Amino acid sequence: MFGFKLIPLVALATSAFASPLISETVSTSELALPTDSILPIDSILPTDSILPTDSILPTDSILPTDLPTDSVLPTIDTSVLPTVTDTGLPTVNFTVPPIATETGLPTSDIIIPTGVPDFNTTSLKARQTGQTYTGDATFYTPGLGACGETDNDNSFIAAASFLLFDSFPGATANPNNNPICGRSITAHANGNSVTVKITDRCAGCQGQGDLDFSPAAFQQLAPLSVGRIHGMTWSFN
Repeated sequence: MFGFKLIPLVALATSAFASPLISETVSTSELALPTDSILPIDSILPTDSILPTDSILPTDSILPTDLPTDSVLPTIDTSVLPTVTDTGLPTVNFTVPPIATETGLPTSDIIIPTGVPDFNTTSLKARQTGQTYTGDATFYTPGLGACGETDNDNSFIAAASFLLFDSFPGATANPNNNPICGRSITAHANGNSVTVKITDRCAGCQGQGDLDFSPAAFQQLAPLSVGRIHGMTWSFN
């Protein structure tokens, strides 16, 4: 018969279960964590730059490169420009004023007014050729008048209002030389008339057309008792 070697049951059991545990020892390369890293191998950020490789601004210039070749300014017509001399100033034409004489006055004729200005709107010619004045007639006792003439009550004379006497054309500071002196006038009132000459100045007359007569001349228009005649008219002869 065959010979057999008996192995104890306990030893056989130990061998049956212990051997697999010893043979399945975990190696250090087989960790609990997965072989892949928590973070992916690739970087969180993409390898490409955040900004695109192309510039933010376009490569073309903002201003167009194809500007028009024509000039912006219009063509200027040089014919309308003034002629410029060598000095750089435009040619100017002007009229030379008249050359003064040795007296300092120009050669043209000069009219120099004489006497006191005429404050009456009536021209001198109108006064000398019959302008009609209207005013009051009074009388006074004559004597040495402003014209340098001595008269009396019987003289046919009259004193002109100071308003007319002082403004009469040609009047000066010397009343004796007043052109009105000796002028003949004819007065009318109440249908009557009298002709006298101016030999005095009436300082009390209120109107330019007033006349102050000698008593003899006044009575040709009205009695002395009337004293004053309104609405008398007169003119130079």
